[in-house]
Amino acid sequence: MVEFILITGFLGSGKTTLLNKILPCFLKNKKTAIIENDFGDTSIDSIILNSYGLPIKELSSGCICCSLSSDLVKLCEDLINSESPQLVLIEPSGLGKTSDIINSLFPLIEKGKIQISNIINLVDCANFWDYIEDFGDFFGNQIESASKLVLSHTEGLNDKSIKKIKEYLRQINDAPCFSENWIYLSSEKVYGYFNDSLSTIKEELCVSSEHAHHHHDHSANQFMTVSLKADGLFEEAEIKSIFEEISLNENMTLLRAKGFLKSASDTGSLHFDYLPGHIKISPSKHEESIITFIGRNLNKALLEDKFKIC
Repeated sequence: MVEFILITGFLGSGKTTLLNKILPCFLKNKKTAIIENDFGDTSIDSIILNSYGLPIKELSSGCICCSLSSDLVKLCEDLINSESPQLVLIEPSGLGKTSDIINSLFPLIEKGKIQISNIINLVDCANFWDYIEDFGDFFGNQIESASKLVLSHTEGLNDKSIKKIKEYLRQINDAPCFSENWIYLSSEKVYGYFNDSLSTIKEELCVSSEHAHHHHDHSANQFMTVSLKADGLFEEAEIKSIFEEISLNENMTLLRAKGFLKSASDTGSLHFDYLPGHIKISPSKHEESIITFIGRNLNKALLEDKFKIC
């Protein structure tokens, strides 16, 4: 029986950052594989994780718990047969219900092929109250379905604000909550928190796939994805300025953007990660320029113009 761990969380909560941090510890102890579900034609997160040289399977251009659910089961079976992993880490896209992902995997659980040992949910504290109000259906279900909660983006928040979020979380799910700033902790310490596996997943989440119903509709929320390939060279300040302009556009809502752009300063590229009000940019050796945007009413022509795409 192959152990599965789900690392869930809403858009930009830090799933890939956390996975990057603890993955070396998993690799020391178990033969590990990863399933990445990302929006867009190319998985930016898979590119980031490729340096580990382990099997990474992608489900792109959609939500793992909707149209791709049957593909997920087939991919899991193919992965188990071809790679014989002891552990599979699944990182869903963020726009979906964790309970629906479990329902998709239930045929494999029922056959005794896999066991979900942990469901780790990253809770974005910086945008917590906005997400509860605007995306409660997804955001709340991800919290409710977790076996362990991990706070992220706590920088700049005082103890009172974090305490208020933790109290709200306890009303939804009394699972253990890791509230330390794990960005600055050792990989071993963070890994130790996640490594005490559960014997089974929550019984109320295990419903037969024959009776599983999906209760969310992405189209109702007007989520869309735009993927672009840029040819130009960019400075870090220029990228920040472009996203600042985009954020001021009242006709569209950009929820998330990530990718790589060729640097004007050296021969490498710049890896950027955008959330409303925040952008992180760092050097990268990745050669291809590619961007994925997720949001509502995205204007592809405008985005192409901002990033000089002919």
